[in-house]
Amino acid sequence: MSDNFDKAVEHCYNYLNSLFEKGITRKDIESMSRSEMLGVFDDDFDWHTALAKSNTDYDSYDSLKRHCAFKIRTQQPLHRRLREWVARILEDRQQPPKRTDKAKKTGKKHNFLLAALVKEVSLKFSLKPTRNAEAKVKKSACDAVSKAIYKLPIERRLKPASYSRLVEDYLHSEKVGHFKELIFS
Repeated sequence: MSDNFDKAVEHCYNYLNSLFEKGITRKDIESMSRSEMLGVFDDDFDWHTALAKSNTDYDSYDSLKRHCAFKIRTQQPLHRRLREWVARILEDRQQPPKRTDKAKKTGKKHNFLLAALVKEVSLKFSLKPTRNAEAKVKKSACDAVSKAIYKLPIERRLKPASYSRLVEDYLHSEKVGHFKELIFS
């Protein structure tokens, strides 16, 4: 298990470091977390409702914008009505609605990317995703991701980095069904 654990840490470190080498920033990762939170990657994303509300509801506007970006980036067909909507945005013919809340929900509360990495590492290296917090042997997938994050240069360290917060994010992601293929891989 120790050999698998060390390989898992190395895999996580290389993966996370490669994100930054590809030019992906912390802001990109936080943006992806917001997109995950809004459900824009889901096959059953209700773009009809989002489109209908996009003139008056900021979250609908933002989720629709992100959904269209995802479709374009992954070269999936974009419905004619969505293509027209995107064109209006690009031509500055449709401004985003004002937020009624003071601040938008950022998606930063739970890091879905790191939770998905925990899931991947647990499957790929036959590690348990989590462990008993009082365990003497600290070799779960959450431990591997945490150790890899702390090996990164400080300016590249993602949050959360602690074992306990990674467990929280992993369990939340499992509960809400957010284990999708990693977008940046």
